[in-house]
Amino acid sequence: YGNDDYLVSEKVKSILKECIKNPTDADIQLERIDGAVDKVEAAQTAIRKCLSAMNALGLFCEEKTILLENATFFGDNRTGQSTTVQDEVARLTEKIKAGMPPGVTLIITATEIDKRRAFFKACGKAGEVHEFKIPEDKYASDHTAVMQRLDHLLGEKQLKMSTVVKEAFQQKVGLETRLILNELEKLAVAIGPRTTVAMDDIAMFVSASREAE
Repeated sequence: YGNDDYLVSEKVKSILKECIKNPTDADIQLERIDGAVDKVEAAQTAIRKCLSAMNALGLFCEEKTILLENATFFGDNRTGQSTTVQDEVARLTEKIKAGMPPGVTLIITATEIDKRRAFFKACGKAGEVHEFKIPEDKYASDHTAVMQRLDHLLGEKQLKMSTVVKEAFQQKVGLETRLILNELEKLAVAIGPRTTVAMDDIAMFVSASREAE
C-alpha cells in the first residue's frame, strides 16, 4: 500500500508472477476486484465480492489469486469510517485471521490504510505488508535511500549521473517513482547515444514536477 502507485504496481506484478507460474492461467486463476470507490454501498459490494471469491475455487483450477485493487475504504476517511463499511471490513478481518482456504492467495492494494485498526494488524500477522510511500519532504530525511532508488532506476535505463547532477535531477523532478521514470525515459531519448547525463541536460530536457516546485 502507499501513494507511490508505480512501486505498488511493480510489487503486485512480482507477487502475481510467483502465484501464477503460467501466464496462460491468469484468465481462470486471477480474479480482480475494483476497490477504488467513494460510496458506502460500493465499498460494501467490493468487500463482499472479495469474501465470496475467497470461499469459491474455480471449477477449472485448484488455485486462485484474488486481487482487491486500489481499495479506498481502509483509511481514515469518510467511507472507511462508515459503520456499514467497518462491519464488512471486520468480516474480512476475521476471514484473514482464520487463514486463507487452501490454494487461495489474497492481494490487497490501497493508497492508505489505518494502521490502528484490526484489519492492518491481521494482515501483518497472516501475511506480508509492504509500504510504498512518497516521502513528504522533497529533501527527504532518508536521503541515502532516495539516492539508492535513483541509482537503481538509472541502471534500468542504462544512464549515469554524477552526484551533483543526481541532486539537481531529484530536486527538479521530486520523489514520485513514476515521474522519475518518465523523465529518465525522456532523457534517454534526448541525449541519444550518450549515457552520461550532464547538468545542461537537466535544464533542457527535464520538466519540474508540481511536487518539486
